[in-house]
Amino acid sequence: MSNTFTKKYQTSMFFCLLTSAIGWLVIIVSVASSLITGQTLDTDIGGYLFVGSLGTGAFGFGMVMAGQMAKAMLDNTNANLEILHVLRKLAGNELHRKEPTL
Repeated sequence: MSNTFTKKYQTSMFFCLLTSAIGWLVIIVSVASSLITGQTLDTDIGGYLFVGSLGTGAFGFGMVMAGQMAKAMLDNTNANLEILHVLRKLAGNELHRKEPTL
C-alpha cells in the first residue's frame, strides 16, 4: 500500500465545475437580457421577453446548484476514501506490531 493518498474522480470534478461555470454564464446573460428587455416592457412582447429572461436565470441558478452539490458529494467521497486509507495504514502497522499469542 502506498504512503500517499491520491484524489480520485478528477474528471467528474471537472464536469461539476464546468456545469457551475456554464450556469454562471447563463445567469450573467439572463441578467443582461433582463436589463435590455426591461426597457421595452411597454410593448406587448417586452413583458414576455422579461419573464423568459428571468426563467432563464432560474435555470442557470439550478445548474450552479447542481454542479456545486455534485462537487460537494465528490469532495466528501474523497475525504472518506482518505480516512479509509489512513485507517487501513494504521491497521496494517498495528498488525505488524502485535506479539503472537499462544
